[in-house]
Amino acid sequence: MSRLKFDTTINAGHILIVAGMAISVFLAYSDLLRSIDRHEIRIGTIERQTDSNADIQRQILQTLTTIREDIATLKAQTRRDSNTDPFSR
Repeated sequence: MSRLKFDTTINAGHILIVAGMAISVFLAYSDLLRSIDRHEIRIGTIERQTDSNADIQRQILQTLTTIREDIATLKAQTRRDSNTDPFSR
């Protein structure tokens, strides 16, 4: 059985392998950057939607608060009207 032999010669096969590895690393890195950019865009969109939803929730809360105040006012008016004797006029 022959033993492995290492020598210092560089041939075209070695150069092609190193070039292929370098190109593969470059392509993988550029794909990673594109993927990160796409995720940042998606995250930005989700954050804008979240902010919009928060504004809508604030508006709904304000409307509900107004409705509660109006109901309390109506209850107070009803109590006043029921406390007064309608036949005393």
